[in-house]
Amino acid sequence: MKIFARPGKTNHLTPLHLTAGSLVAIAASTAFIGATPELEAVPAAKSAADWSSSAYRGSLEVIPAGTGRSGTAQETLDGVVFEDRNKNSTQDANEPGLPNVTVSNGRDVVATDGQGRYELPAYNNMTAFVTQPRGFQVPVDDDNVAQFFYTHLPEGSPDLKYDGIAPTGPLPEAVNFPLVASSATQSPEQSCVIGADVQT
Repeated sequence: MKIFARPGKTNHLTPLHLTAGSLVAIAASTAFIGATPELEAVPAAKSAADWSSSAYRGSLEVIPAGTGRSGTAQETLDGVVFEDRNKNSTQDANEPGLPNVTVSNGRDVVATDGQGRYELPAYNNMTAFVTQPRGFQVPVDDDNVAQFFYTHLPEGSPDLKYDGIAPTGPLPEAVNFPLVASSATQSPEQSCVIGADVQT
């Protein structure tokens, strides 16, 4: 990971080289005013056109309640994390489950078994999510929002000035997380931009 820090100058950024697992706290006390920072050259991002054509568009596979189990209330959420080879957001016969992928409900964390299956305790106002493993990518929706989580809120958000979460109803039969293989996430080194106290 490479993070740019500004050691006492208003127009220069110094790269800090970190290894995976490093924890860094950065404090921003001054802003760039009338100065153009000199950034170390980094690889150019894909163009919008490239992203539009190459993005993995999809969603979770949510199987509604009452489609397979008896009518009893469920106390666990289960499903599978799988490789979505044809990118249709549905696990087909030739699409294997992915083992040893972590899934959480915000309280508990489990790893998928050899067939990519997981099971978690369920509760209201719970968000279940998958951790994107190295070499794979989660789908994004049309607004480029990553689709890696499911929120269980049976009654939905209370009345709010602005829209909240719509009622989700009973706990689903299963929530399956599709992933696709991706060379972009294969490297153990990751890059990100961190902005703090940004004001116009």
